Amino acid sequence: MVSHTGNSITFHLYDAAYQGFPGDLINVATYTLTDDAAFISRLVSIPVNEATPVMLSNHIYWNLGAFSNEDAITVLNDTLYMPYADRYVQTDGILIPNGTIAVTNGTSLDFTKPKTIGRDIEDAVGVCGTDCTGYDNAFILDKPRYVSPEDPNIEVLRLSSPVTGIQLSLETNMQAIQIYACVGQDGTIPVKESQQHGDNTTYVEKYGCVVIEAEEVSHCILRERLLEQILIRMIVDRRHQQPAMGSQPVSDLLADDRACCELPEVHVFDR
Repeated sequence: MVSHTGNSITFHLYDAAYQGFPGDLINVATYTLTDDAAFISRLVSIPVNEATPVMLSNHIYWNLGAFSNEDAITVLNDTLYMPYADRYVQTDGILIPNGTIAVTNGTSLDFTKPKTIGRDIEDAVGVCGTDCTGYDNAFILDKPRYVSPEDPNIEVLRLSSPVTGIQLSLETNMQAIQIYACVGQDGTIPVKESQQHGDNTTYVEKYGCVVIEAEEVSHCILRERLLEQILIRMIVDRRHQQPAMGSQPVSDLLADDRACCELPEVHVFDR
């Protein structure tokens, strides 16, 4: 910890080329709570001696039902809405991006209209990796053309629990969101003591939480494949009655998908 105020705290980490990355990084994370029930996360990473790929994000495990009854042990009954998540990054069996971008329309990954997380999850076979059923996917945010892709004031996600009535709203300057529906949890990790209800210990079961990671598009190392995706983007544009890709310069397309190295500012509003 390097500083704090009555409503914020800042942490610092010096990354000395951890895990074989080429250069050192200075990382700073500031978390702020506001009077209007907003949680603001600001992450900054500065390379010191070598150009180094980096993409920082939060990894908070959410259960808006607070494990308060049997219906809230998982997040399958929670409603998720991502109005601009028309595309997602396809991966191989160990979740490494393979350079292909696909549309969510007509798949179990379509949350462009509100639906419960559990409604189509049994159809999400293999989309979170080999022998995996559920969600662990990077959704690309095709924000409206009248706003900047980095505009942090556009609501890009809404999550709500029918049990507690708690609603979470996300605004971010990032251009993608990774959704992890806790497919790897297995009921062996207890929730915090303050979150226990009744006499029995509550554990985090499979689908017992959801992680929302605002980030940049994780396929950027494979972006030479980007031009192959023009047709897909044209379909998305027509769906939203936005200008056709045929009238958009390729330089603009590349600018839309440049998401490699910028770092996130995330606003989470809990209503």
